[in-house]
Amino acid sequence: MLKKLIKTIATIWIVVMVIIIGSRGYYISVINKPLKNIDATELKMTIKSGDTLNGVINRLNSQGNLKNSLLIRLYMKLNKVSFSVKQGDVVIPADATLAQMFDTLKNFQGLPTNVVRVMIPEGKNLEEIGKILEEKGVISYQDFVDTCLKYELPPYIKNNSKRKYALEGYLFPDTYDFTKVESGKDGRAIIKIMLNNFERKIGEVGLSLDEVDEIDKIVTLASIIEKEVKVEEERTLVSSVFANRLKIGMPLQSDPTVQYALGVHKEKLSLDDYKIDSPYNTYVVAGIPVGPISNPGKASIEAALNPEDTKYLYFCSRNDGTHEFNESFEKHNAAVLKYQSN
Repeated sequence: MLKKLIKTIATIWIVVMVIIIGSRGYYISVINKPLKNIDATELKMTIKSGDTLNGVINRLNSQGNLKNSLLIRLYMKLNKVSFSVKQGDVVIPADATLAQMFDTLKNFQGLPTNVVRVMIPEGKNLEEIGKILEEKGVISYQDFVDTCLKYELPPYIKNNSKRKYALEGYLFPDTYDFTKVESGKDGRAIIKIMLNNFERKIGEVGLSLDEVDEIDKIVTLASIIEKEVKVEEERTLVSSVFANRLKIGMPLQSDPTVQYALGVHKEKLSLDDYKIDSPYNTYVVAGIPVGPISNPGKASIEAALNPEDTKYLYFCSRNDGTHEFNESFEKHNAAVLKYQSN
């Protein structure tokens, strides 16, 4: 009987210890990495007027960004975490510890009421940027586009009347703090900030602003690569296809150039779409199109400058964000039948 009692007590003790150790381990994992479901390297959130720290925690939890809000509140109680939060767009690293997350929120200085933080994603065209700026309350779409059309171009941007927008490709995608523009006023300051950023990035990749033709070529190719690629490691491979085609005088035949020529996005292009008479349509014009079709990021510019050394002439979408690359038309045709027949 005593033996059985001792065995039962030992079993209970082991179970309790496992629960305690497991709970402590889970608590530590939450403290070390409280954020979850973050697709990027950072979490961007807007702290609104009147928000409290508890309100921020509630919102992060409701959005599914916290591992365990109860343990986070326990941590706050045990460590007496309490402070006011300031209005504005705050960025929290996705791998931040709970202490680092609170430090970020506590030290965030906020933005002046007339300043708006805006993220311009890579690959957006000029009109899409205008819509983002309008949505953020920085400037109206029409005022932005009108300003772009009349903006005095810097020497490194070609003034080609065949282009839809001369500034297309040079409005560098990044996160900016823009001062709001009053209705009816132009946005030259916005454009200048984005061009200054472009100039810095061009220097970082080893190009000189004096190399006008080279910049024009690289930015145009990069703008197409940006629209074609969804997987980082494919940038230089797509670049190699374009480089190989240009060497032998083969049309680039890039669908995004057709989309840009059409002026509207279509999920599936028709045979007539591919025939559209436009200097942007790489199915009907030889070589590089008349100008960029989007505003590329640094990675695509570097890929255009440094294509992979391959013999690929074709790539076909697998419909999952990746592509199959081939040297021969026969193999490319087989890939098209495999992935694009439906």
